[in-house]
Amino acid sequence: MKMYKIDDIIEILETGRKSKNKYAGFEANREGNLIITLKEHAPDWRNPEGFGEAVTELELLECSGEY
Repeated sequence: MKMYKIDDIIEILETGRKSKNKYAGFEANREGNLIITLKEHAPDWRNPEGFGEAVTELELLECSGEY
């Protein structure tokens, strides 16, 4: 199990809440680090021209130490 500092995750989510980003996605990359993607619109949102929105991705590195 990968472990991350709760305060780091909360800070990222609070930043998203203060901006227009109201959606967050979570996944792990090949190295096992947590990737948090913030979006303003629902995942299937498209503008009138059919384009989705740009996203903000933040990577949290796994904390060192044994758990």
